Amino acid sequence: MTPEGCVTDDGRSWPLDVLICATGFDTTFKPRFPLLGRGGRSLADDWAEEPDSYLGLAAHGFPNYFMFLGPNCPIGNGPIIFSIELQGEYMAHFFNRWQKEGLATIDPKAAAIRDFMEQKDAFMQHTVWATSCESWYKNPKTGKITALWPGSTPHYMEALASPRYDDFDITYQGNRFAYLGNGFSQTELDPNADPTFYIRERDDGESLSRPLQSTFNAKSAKQLLEKPHHRTM
Repeated sequence: MTPEGCVTDDGRSWPLDVLICATGFDTTFKPRFPLLGRGGRSLADDWAEEPDSYLGLAAHGFPNYFMFLGPNCPIGNGPIIFSIELQGEYMAHFFNRWQKEGLATIDPKAAAIRDFMEQKDAFMQHTVWATSCESWYKNPKTGKITALWPGSTPHYMEALASPRYDDFDITYQGNRFAYLGNGFSQTELDPNADPTFYIRERDDGESLSRPLQSTFNAKSAKQLLEKPHHRTM
C-alpha cells in the first residue's frame, strides 16, 4: 500500500480513491468483544473449537446473557427477521419473569446444551449440509454444522413457543413467591379490564385460552402420505 494507492506483484502502481478489502466472513460465532462469564471464563475461549449454544440464543456459564442469531438458528432456511422476532419473544418470557418474580440469574444447564448439540449433530448427518461440499455453515475444523437449525423455520417457531424452564438453573433475589404480593391479580387492579372474563356463558363453552404449541401431531409419516389432510382454520 502507498499513500496514492497500491502496488501489485508485477510492480505496477494503481492509484485508488477507495480500497475495499473483502477477506471473507468470520463464522466462528466467537464474540468480537471480551465477554466474561462465571469465574472469568471467556466465551471466545469456550467457543474456540465449536460454538455450543442453547437453541441458538444462550450459553452455559454466562447467566442473564441472551443473543440474537447465535449458533444453530435458522438463518439459511427462512427469513432472518422472523427468527429475530421469535428469539425476541422467547427472551421476553424470561424478562417478564425477571421483572415480576425477582429472578437473579438465568443460566442454561450444561446437560441441556449437550443434549441439544447431540440432537443437532444426529439430524445434520442426513442432510445435504453434511456432504463433502464446503460451506460457511460448516465448522472447518470439526466438519460439524454450526450455523443452521436442525429443522425448518416453523419447526424453530414451535420449539421456542414455550420456554423449557427446567433446562435452566434459575436463582432468585429472595423468596421466589414474594411476587404473589397482596393476593390481587393485575387484571383485578386494571380499571379497564373485565375482572370476571373467565366466567363462561355456558358450561360447554370454548376454552378462553389458546395453547402456543400446535396440537397437530404427525405421528406417522406414512399415514400423512397416504391420506390427504385438509386443515381448516
